[in-house]
Amino acid sequence: MVYDGHGPAFGRCDLVGVGVAKYEPRAVELFKLAAEQGNPEAQYHLGLMLEHGIGGRQDRIEAQKYFQIAEAHGFKKHQDQ
Repeated sequence: MVYDGHGPAFGRCDLVGVGVAKYEPRAVELFKLAAEQGNPEAQYHLGLMLEHGIGGRQDRIEAQKYFQIAEAHGFKKHQDQ
């Protein structure tokens, strides 16, 4: 799959079921793809999903890694609220 810059938006759609059937594992996949390409919003959302075990296994250590990367890229938690 090629990241086209829309991973966070599509990930949110799969996460909550906007325009598509809700499918959390796909949301994780899209957020991870965008996160690996350096998207701080995706890094933060992937961290949240890992922290809470949404769409896959719970991994708080990996979640903290993504939170720290997102913050290093300038993403602040309050930006998403």
